[in-house]
Amino acid sequence: MGVLTRRTSLNNYPEIADEFHSGLKSLSSELQITIDGFNILVKTTTDDRRLSRNMKELIAFSIAVTFRCDGCIAHRAQAVIKAKANRTEVCEVIGVAILMGGGLRGRGT
Repeated sequence: MGVLTRRTSLNNYPEIADEFHSGLKSLSSELQITIDGFNILVKTTTDDRRLSRNMKELIAFSIAVTFRCDGCIAHRAQAVIKAKANRTEVCEVIGVAILMGGGLRGRGT
């Protein structure tokens, strides 16, 4: 089953992240230059500058939640953990994502 091909009431985000990374790895052999360029974009965008890496990963996570993209949520959740965001910060950005996505039900769902 491909990434994002199924929706369940309780998604297994660690499994989705593994599937996402596996798919990306297999795709990278066919799109090496594109993937390399994207990886450079990710690294240079998320490096500490005026905003910390932690803050940038929290922003990216909240966008993933707002978009309701399972693969994005799974990947960004792992990045937030690596950036050492705490539970309070994660909960707060989830609240902002809910607000920006139109509430708990959001976009007509």
